Amino acid sequence: MANQPEVAEYDAGVYQLEVSDPVQGGVGGLANAPLLNLANRTAWLYTQVNSLLGGTVIPPTVAPINSPTFTGSPAAPTPALGDNSTKLATTAFVQNTVSGEISVPVAGGANVTLSAVQAGNGVLNLTGALTANIAVIVPGQGKWTVLNKTTGAYTLTVKTAAGTGIAVTQGYSQNLWSDGTNVYTQVTDFPSLVLTGTPTAPTAAAGTNTTQIATTAFVTSAVSTATSGLAPLASPTFTGTPAAPTATAGTNTTQLATTAFVTAAITGVTTGFAPLASPAFTGTPTAPTAVYGTSNTQLATTAFVANNYAALASFTASIALPGYQKLPSGLIMQWLYFTASASLTLQLATLPIAFPTAILAIIASSVSTNSPVYSQKYGTSLTQIYVASQNASGAGYVLVIGY
Repeated sequence: MANQPEVAEYDAGVYQLEVSDPVQGGVGGLANAPLLNLANRTAWLYTQVNSLLGGTVIPPTVAPINSPTFTGSPAAPTPALGDNSTKLATTAFVQNTVSGEISVPVAGGANVTLSAVQAGNGVLNLTGALTANIAVIVPGQGKWTVLNKTTGAYTLTVKTAAGTGIAVTQGYSQNLWSDGTNVYTQVTDFPSLVLTGTPTAPTAAAGTNTTQIATTAFVTSAVSTATSGLAPLASPTFTGTPAAPTATAGTNTTQLATTAFVTAAITGVTTGFAPLASPAFTGTPTAPTAVYGTSNTQLATTAFVANNYAALASFTASIALPGYQKLPSGLIMQWLYFTASASLTLQLATLPIAFPTAILAIIASSVSTNSPVYSQKYGTSLTQIYVASQNASGAGYVLVIGY
């Protein structure tokens, strides 16, 4: 018994035995034709598979394992951030590693160790309120832009677990790198480069916020965009409903005062005060005492009233005969009645009270039309005057005015 003489080729078809075909074996026998067609196809497939497995034949739509050259837009699974292996790095992995941003809360007073995924981001925003000096520990090699957005008067140092590190000032950012042992500040090969002439550089796209050089065109555009619709610093004219932070109560600076600040200030100032119209005072209110003699709508204090009362108390009078009346102006009027003891003889009459300064006038009036009376000063006396009558036993009244 022998095998069919196979040929590694893909036969176009498999022979179909007909009812009228004779049964004929052997090489070239008609009964073996279908079997030989199948054997040839199998041999051809076997050769092709071995060529593929051996790498001697590579279809045009397939890339080789060794040094493949991809075309089009090849894609692959994106490794987790922080992966440090021979896995294929996709553009997403690279972008996240270079400029991916993550916010890491580090509040408290304990050191914080970053995971490989966290450290895989290129930008680390460290946030939270610190209660002690802390270290943020990176797991290995890498480069980062670290932003210290924490609060609290404490330091934050980025370091490896066993090595040294760099303290990042609160409110600032710093470019750092780690060799796996220590953390360092990133520097260029050209520190403190001094350019001359008119150096140029590509103008970054509007809105770029990186360490790329900013040209004058970029800055001018950014300033124009940023100030568009803004009020000038000097004598601004606001429209709409402008708002501003409300200053702390009691602030006395050039800081802008909001309506909330003014309202609170007025409330604070007027609390405990009486209204201007119909005030109802409590406690023991005081006021300036008006000058004696003031007569207007100025408030009258108890001192003013007492002073005026004391002055009024001095305006005494004796409504009798003899008598007197003291007036607020200081003028004093005195009157008396006398009877002459002799005809045309001056006699002294004593006034009810003494004049403090001087006698201004004396008026005498007779009680009888046929017996005139007279009166005059008695030298410089302020307590006595002269009186006389034309007839003996003549009588009359005397009015004396002085001050």
